[in-house]
Amino acid sequence: AVAATLLSRFTKGDVPIDPPADFLRSLAIGPFLASGIAALGGALIYKLGSPEIPYFHYWRIFWMGDATGLLIVGTALVAWKRPPLPSRALNLRWWVEAGLLVPALPLASAWSFLGDTDAARVYLVFPCLVWTALRFGVRAAAIAMTAVAAIAIASVINGYGPFADLSNVDEVPALQGLIAVIATSIFIIAFTTEASRRINADPMPAPFCDGQTASGPRRSADTSRLDSLLPLDGGGAE
Repeated sequence: AVAATLLSRFTKGDVPIDPPADFLRSLAIGPFLASGIAALGGALIYKLGSPEIPYFHYWRIFWMGDATGLLIVGTALVAWKRPPLPSRALNLRWWVEAGLLVPALPLASAWSFLGDTDAARVYLVFPCLVWTALRFGVRAAAIAMTAVAAIAIASVINGYGPFADLSNVDEVPALQGLIAVIATSIFIIAFTTEASRRINADPMPAPFCDGQTASGPRRSADTSRLDSLLPLDGGGAE
């Protein structure tokens, strides 16, 4: 409720996330500011039950948990509210990439989070997530990030993989921070890529159809000023 109120107050339009700048603004308002405010009450309840634990410690756990959930789930929901990208032909290359990526991402995630305790394995999920963001857009990136986060959390709950020791609530912020950093990076790539595709799909806005420029009056004023500096005939060129 706090995030919805702040987003509706400080963002424009019905769809708050469109270009990358709007995503970063929504990131600051929702996961960071709104989650921090909402975590104040939850941390206070735990502090009353366990006075020996520092209040800030519980606040950080609640804040990171709320922020990570809002970042992933909130972005996934908004991704489906945004207008879809201009349709493009689903050629053989698209199907081959999708066919490779669909099994590659869960397999890489399972091998990274459910296997050995070698933390270096986690880096294997990055190429799959970046690939998804660059080639398939925000919606696919949201699905992929949700799947990776679910596998990572499941590994901690069941005591598998490099983050098995983080099942203790005191250590949870380390995993929350990792998921939040990965999700933020992937969504920035996805939103930037989609913004570029939208521009390339509509390179000539409506004003250009009438022979006008997007800058309109300013361009006309600049042109008039330039004409005043140029000679009207060839005499001044000598």
